[in-house]
Amino acid sequence: MNPYYDLDHPFVVTQAYLDIREEVARARDNRDTVSIIGASGTGKSTALRKLAADNGFFYTEVNDGITKPAACCQRILLDAGIDPPKYVREQEIEIFRLLQSRGWDEDRAPAKVLIIDEVQELLPQTIRLLMAAREKAKAGLVLAGNEKSLVRSRGVAEAHYKAVNNRILSRLTLKHCTAKDCRDIAETFGVEEMDAYRACENFGTQRDFHKLRRLLTTARELTDSKTLRLQHIENAAIVMPGDNRKALSPVVVPFPQERS
Repeated sequence: MNPYYDLDHPFVVTQAYLDIREEVARARDNRDTVSIIGASGTGKSTALRKLAADNGFFYTEVNDGITKPAACCQRILLDAGIDPPKYVREQEIEIFRLLQSRGWDEDRAPAKVLIIDEVQELLPQTIRLLMAAREKAKAGLVLAGNEKSLVRSRGVAEAHYKAVNNRILSRLTLKHCTAKDCRDIAETFGVEEMDAYRACENFGTQRDFHKLRRLLTTARELTDSKTLRLQHIENAAIVMPGDNRKALSPVVVPFPQERS
């Protein structure tokens, strides 16, 4: 069963997903490296995992303090179901084999794609290793993170980071949740009536995708009804931690006062 199509957490095709899909396709078609930057809650990781599952791409999330080449290579190989060798050089060879297109005409065979999520934690030498493996295998590489810069400085010479960033084909910066995205998410959860839709729009645009889905999931859990109305959503906002009821209303921009 595809985990992105269950009744409790239905997958919603948002504008962010469409933009990410286009960028991943660019990496595959050009057999090159692209970067995707999105703040937490923009749906970046969910979209990347779905694209990997649907297209047979390789997906790895590098967290838990993974920064250096050895740890990163080990995580990639383990996620691909491969027992990693002991040494980094041997691990790099295994990644090359993983990404290499096989067949009578490798240049015409569909390119494989490696998606690395949360790359802002990686050191420059780790990124360079991944880029070298991609180039040698003629594959696509997607570097996704939640910061404007591809990798953090950590006191390393700026020239190292500039060299890494100069080898990226294109960059995508994800925008915040749109009103249409919020309406689409609300529809998949069975929201009815305009006041409930407006509350979802207000909440999603002021918070993010994940918090809106959590709100509507909580609303479902609190009622036996197949549809969600404004009262259900307000009850869920009260139960969830934080000042959520305020976000159900539109942002009030104060009118500038004239100086006397």
